[in-house]
Amino acid sequence: TGNPYHEFLRSWRSQLTKEEVFQQLGIPVSEAKTILFAPDPLSNAGGSEKFGTDEVAILALLLEALGEIGKPNQLLIKAHPNQSMEYLKTRLKNLPKNVQVHLVPPEKDALLNDLIQHADLVAGMFSSLLIEAELLGAKTLRILCGITIPDPLSAKNNCCLALDKAELNNQLKCF
Repeated sequence: TGNPYHEFLRSWRSQLTKEEVFQQLGIPVSEAKTILFAPDPLSNAGGSEKFGTDEVAILALLLEALGEIGKPNQLLIKAHPNQSMEYLKTRLKNLPKNVQVHLVPPEKDALLNDLIQHADLVAGMFSSLLIEAELLGAKTLRILCGITIPDPLSAKNNCCLALDKAELNNQLKCF
């Protein structure tokens, strides 16, 4: 890529076990699949009016799809530093019974690469975390359901895409 940090990530490997990472994050280790979700704070920049959707609508679709699939999942949310946590938490009520949700504390960002490598799937919209996850060898999924702008990352990564709810369900069934 020409980016020195990206080159570093290509060969970086976690020295911690999943159990050690989760313990340091204060998150219980589970047999369920782990999805790391990195929402973009679209609500800060015009939200649904400008982009056709926002991070809370995407989170709602993700939770709904996981609920419909029915398999146990652990959803870890790594919010952007500019994210309104109160706005994001508005969708964290009445969760599907098969999904455990945990917020990754911002003060634990030093463990982010470890968390990416131990996640079964890294999901988001436009976050640079998705590019870093690909470089670290993680499975990635970009959820662009309802997005009405041209995709700014279309030429920059190889993530799987979900452009509508049916694709989202299908992608989540396959990981």
